[in-house]
Amino acid sequence: MYKELEQYIRSHGKIGQKELQEITQCFTPIETSRNEMLCNIGQVCKHFYFIKKGCIRLYEIDNKGTEVTGYFALEDTIMSANTSFILQKPSRDCLVSLEP
Repeated sequence: MYKELEQYIRSHGKIGQKELQEITQCFTPIETSRNEMLCNIGQVCKHFYFIKKGCIRLYEIDNKGTEVTGYFALEDTIMSANTSFILQKPSRDCLVSLEP
């Protein structure tokens, strides 16, 4: 995973090896199941995901109770409930693993 993560980071700008190592050390490989909820509405998002394989869907539920997809993150991209993760506040979004 780390090789792909390093390539992803380098593709978005110049970065020194020391800084790159500091960033990659913040990531821990995990495996998810199909339809596994990674962050639910009202939870504080504690993780920032790099998707080596699979797909994650970010969605919210509107005032009619309908799921509204905001984003799909595919392989070799990153994903989080950003506002919740950065501010450490309860999320308005759901993150679900669509493919393990």
